[in-house]
Amino acid sequence: MLYGAHCSGGIKGALDRAAEIGAAAADKLSALGVHVVGDISTLGAPVRAAESSDPVRDYPMVAVDAAREAVIGIVLASGLTTSTAVKVTSTKDLVGVILARGRSRLRGKPAPPPEPEPEEAD
Repeated sequence: MLYGAHCSGGIKGALDRAAEIGAAAADKLSALGVHVVGDISTLGAPVRAAESSDPVRDYPMVAVDAAREAVIGIVLASGLTTSTAVKVTSTKDLVGVILARGRSRLRGKPAPPPEPEPEEAD
């Protein structure tokens, strides 16, 4: 039995779509000339759906700081911005935003706009 097979399109459809999105991302990153360690084509490789009898796998974990630096590097390499300034936001504030968005979606309303940031005096 496949988990999620009851969903629209089933798990197979979701995995196929994920492979399409991964292949498109790999093409874009390659076109940007981003240096990738490993085989970038694996982003678009089809993934086998887990069977209910499959053992739980141990996946390697990536430190949040390393992931953040990787994302910043990709954004800078894309040329979309040259700024490396990243606003520091507490986990408590982020959780509050996520919860507010979730409540809004459950109610069928759009999420409230974020509050404007106070101007910093130099």
